[in-house]
Parts: sequence; C-alpha cells; structure tokens
Amino acid sequence: MVLACLFESVRTPLVLMLSVFLAVPGVIWFLFLQGDNLDTPAAIGTILLSGIVVNNGIVLIDQVLRRMQEGASRLDAIISGASDRLRPILITALTTILGLIPMAYATQITTGPQFTTLGKTIIGGLSTSTLLTLVVLPVVLTLTLKERRPDTGPAPSDDPEM
Repeated sequence: MVLACLFESVRTPLVLMLSVFLAVPGVIWFLFLQGDNLDTPAAIGTILLSGIVVNNGIVLIDQVLRRMQEGASRLDAIISGASDRLRPILITALTTILGLIPMAYATQITTGPQFTTLGKTIIGGLSTSTLLTLVVLPVVLTLTLKERRPDTGPAPSDDPEM
C-alpha cells in the first residue's frame, strides 16, 4: 500500500515484488550445491534477502520514473535509468556478498552452523537476483509502464479578444 501511494500506481509495486521471486532460484540452487537444507536460518536469510532485493528494485524503478518525469520516452528512460543505476546496484550487492563470505564459511568455533546457512542463503539469492533484476526488471517495466504523453500546455481559447 505504501509503495502504491509512493509510486502513484499499483502496477509498479507489483513489478517491484517480482524481483523478490527472482531471488528464490538462487537460494535453492546455492543451498543445493553447498549440501545445506532449507531450515529456519535459511528462511530468516530469505527474509533479509527480500529487503535487499526490494531496495535494489526501488533504486532502479525510481530512476526510470524520474527520467520519464524529465521528459524522456519510456524506452530511453528505462535504458538510461538502468545504466545509471547499474554500478550502484552491483557495488551494493558485491559488498554484501563479500561481507557475508566469512559468515557463510566460518568454523563452528566462531559462529556456529546456524549462521553459515543464513550467510549462504543471502549470498546465493543476492547473486542471482541482482543479475536477474538488472535484466528482467527493465523488460517487465517496458511491458507495464505507459508512455507519457508530452505536455502540450493549456488548451487554446476560442475567445477572440485574447
């Protein structure tokens, strides 16, 4: 509801929520490759991951909508907005992934096995969702955003005195 009010649209928050589902294959795939189970710490990691993924999507969508308000066409706004936000999104994801590597592969002496699953969940989900968000979200935005009509100003008057 808050996002619908913020973006003044119902479609845009739904597109944003799509990015959360793009993280699920990465979580399952990474935990399967590591031989871990989907347990309670993994579920908590998925909740944490959804916050990070939604933040990345908000940054991207906000930039695209800002470009459209400046007068760019839908396609130009999506291309320039995605290219402008590519670096910040990648840097945020990379620093989060690199910061979680010690937690994901720590020994039981330092953190315990419950935190390793949490770290692996966020690493796997964030790595795939970042890449998929940067590709899929602009495509879905292209399909869902309406082209804004150029503002032509006030309508001409029929009054001959003007």
